[in-house]
Amino acid sequence: VRLSKVWSAMQPCGKSASAHGEELRGRLQATVSRLHAQTCPDLKNVAGQKAGANDKLHAQRLRARQYLSWARKLKDLPGKFKMPDDPYIGREKPADRIKRKVKEGERNTLHKDWQYKAWLEKTSRAQESRLQEQLHALSAADVEVARAKAQAEQKREEKL
Repeated sequence: VRLSKVWSAMQPCGKSASAHGEELRGRLQATVSRLHAQTCPDLKNVAGQKAGANDKLHAQRLRARQYLSWARKLKDLPGKFKMPDDPYIGREKPADRIKRKVKEGERNTLHKDWQYKAWLEKTSRAQESRLQEQLHALSAADVEVARAKAQAEQKREEKL
């Protein structure tokens, strides 16, 4: 379609060109605004949106100022938290306690070692004396047996 045909179809009969141009301009503006409203509903009222954005920004800044003033007040307040008393005050330090326990353990070990050695010596002496008694008893028995043999030998010789 040629533009001249469209233009001629749009011109009404009996109107001047300026009146026709005004009418055409009005219809074009209405069409463009209608199409614009359909395609971009967000931008329908740009001035209203700018005012709303300014109001939101103003409210946000006001909330930020209020928060900062509240935070400063909190910073200036004295704290209510108090650390509990240290339960380890007056107690022996753990490292010192460990050293003390080690020394006590070494002392106890040395004492028990000494006691064990004494017991071992005592039992070895007792065992030695028991063995001596047994040897003495055996030697006495051997002497008796030897004497009995000798007597038996004498009796046999006497009988012969």
